Amino acid sequence: MKWVLRPRPALFACCGCERSRAAAVVAAALDARGLAEASIAGTDQEKARARFPVYALEGCAEGCASRWLRGLGVCAQRTFVLEPQEDPGAGAGRIAALL
Repeated sequence: MKWVLRPRPALFACCGCERSRAAAVVAAALDARGLAEASIAGTDQEKARARFPVYALEGCAEGCASRWLRGLGVCAQRTFVLEPQEDPGAGAGRIAALL
């Protein structure tokens, strides 16, 4: 049997807009499934700089999580954007399928 180890990506959910709560719920669900290590953008600069891969999860098209990461000199390997009015459960399922 061959084992393949993949690092869990650091997933930074946006904060501040009306959809940030949905992004945080989706990030927590992906963390609970063991697919990513969830954080809120703006809270853990060292993790953002020290980890790879780094993903951004946006609650809307404003891109605040990606912008915060770029401000730290970190480029997100992948960025996920929740659809307008998307249920967090459906969003978590859709993004989990992409991971």
